[in-house]
Amino acid sequence: MKFWWKIWFAVVVAGDLLGRWLMSDTLNYLFKPLIVPSLIFYFFRFREKNAQAPYVAKVLLAALVCSWLGDIFLLFTGETMFMAGLAFFLLAHIFYIFLFLKTATKPTFLSQKPWWAVPIVAFAAAMFAYLYPYLHDFTIPVGIYCIALGSMVLAALNRKGCVDGNSFAWVFGGAILFMISDSILAVNKFAQPLPYAEILIMFTYIAAQFSIVQGFLHKKTPAR
Repeated sequence: MKFWWKIWFAVVVAGDLLGRWLMSDTLNYLFKPLIVPSLIFYFFRFREKNAQAPYVAKVLLAALVCSWLGDIFLLFTGETMFMAGLAFFLLAHIFYIFLFLKTATKPTFLSQKPWWAVPIVAFAAAMFAYLYPYLHDFTIPVGIYCIALGSMVLAALNRKGCVDGNSFAWVFGGAILFMISDSILAVNKFAQPLPYAEILIMFTYIAAQFSIVQGFLHKKTPAR
């Protein structure tokens, strides 16, 4: 079953990326809405139900559904659609923050080594500072989003040493990829067009969501 899901997901990802390459709205409308539902199916079909607390599946599902709604709104052009997409991804990050913090036991990693937060905070602040002259009416929404995005990455880092090592690596890697994807999107939209931006945005975004889901398929056991 997992083999056939991998084939299906590879087709969906390839179809979406091909749509970006060919600038085909038809392919984008067809394949992008299938990405997150495919990951939801993957998680609920292959998770070990007794390996995690019941809230994990519920909160992860909420984050993925918000992401899916964000994907749908961002399929369309216009400031209203963009703001709606931004709002749903903001909600997704809030759910991810809650999930990551909830699955970290005390003492947490950042409570012991807070200086590890410096590069992440610095990157988020530098990105906002770079975008600031271009944002205009989007200054406050993007500022709030940058805070949430940086907090999501910090919450993922905070799981280090509290959970299974594979789970940490997948989730933290996914959080970093999410930050990269959103950074490329923001620069491309507000500051200057980037070559192959659409492909890079979607490739890193898909990898991010897959990595986070994969991380929560691992048992929540203390790291050794």
